[in-house]
Amino acid sequence: MSFSTYLDQAIYDYRISNGQIVLSRGSNSVRDRLLVSLYTQQGEWYLNSLDGIDYYSTNGLLGGEASGEEISAVIRSNILEDVDVVKIDTFEILENKKDRKVDVNVFCQVNATAFDGDDKTRTIEVQI
Repeated sequence: MSFSTYLDQAIYDYRISNGQIVLSRGSNSVRDRLLVSLYTQQGEWYLNSLDGIDYYSTNGLLGGEASGEEISAVIRSNILEDVDVVKIDTFEILENKKDRKVDVNVFCQVNATAFDGDDKTRTIEVQI
């Protein structure tokens, strides 16, 4: 069974309870992995400066002249790189270039075999 540290979407940080880092399991761990991947700015992670998405540079998704289709393609590709994501069901993107902001709401199918041992998929929602 996969697990990850639980990301609290209200504060965009790890949740700590009683002095212990809270872990997420199952499909929530996929959601958390996707959030970490999507929130990582390219060049931010010291172990691999190429990891992440180039959001804010001159040629970045929000700093340059990227179209909605280009923004969508990069984010979709990033989501589909996760080994447990089977497919994206719905993908909604609202871009505000003036404020350099993009809101994304995604529903995707994830492989439940990795979590419960059954051969089904589950739908998860990811909002950034």
